[in-house]
Amino acid sequence: MRAPLPTSALLTDIGNDLVYGISPAQLVEWVANCVDRLAEAGAAIIVTQTPTDSLERLGERRFLIFRRLFFPRSRLMLGDALELAREVNERLVALAESRKISVISASGSWYGVDPIHIRRGLKRVAWATLLAEWNARTEPVTVRNTSLFTPAYLMCLMPLERAQFGITLRTPQPCGRLHDGTTISLY
Repeated sequence: MRAPLPTSALLTDIGNDLVYGISPAQLVEWVANCVDRLAEAGAAIIVTQTPTDSLERLGERRFLIFRRLFFPRSRLMLGDALELAREVNERLVALAESRKISVISASGSWYGVDPIHIRRGLKRVAWATLLAEWNARTEPVTVRNTSLFTPAYLMCLMPLERAQFGITLRTPQPCGRLHDGTTISLY
């Protein structure tokens, strides 16, 4: 049996479930459960906030277009989405303080026309910024140049549980492994 390896966890993309009617309290409770389980494993944990800066710049018309595109069944309006996202962020900050973990704001400048996905040209900067918090706790995290296939490989990795056409699908974790031996699990 091998010795346990250092574990780092980035909890991100928190907030998408608001569009499906999940309350901020429930959403942050799920995050708290993840944080507690990761803490038991000795993980260095970082949580990212919902990108409210990006949502604030959006405008009602573009919000409705993106809502219909990404979440066609949702009836959430921009003002309500902003209020819910701000509440999630407040709850995430409180969670981070109580659990002694890091919480980081996503920069609004990372987002373009699409308010919830980081612009392709800024992904390297965004990820290096998000992961820099670990430098103070563990060995430095670097974002290395990868082959052209690595981003495609990473995009194909599946989370532990997901729903597709109403059917729950499960994928064993870890679901990926990089050339340097890093394992990747998605929950």
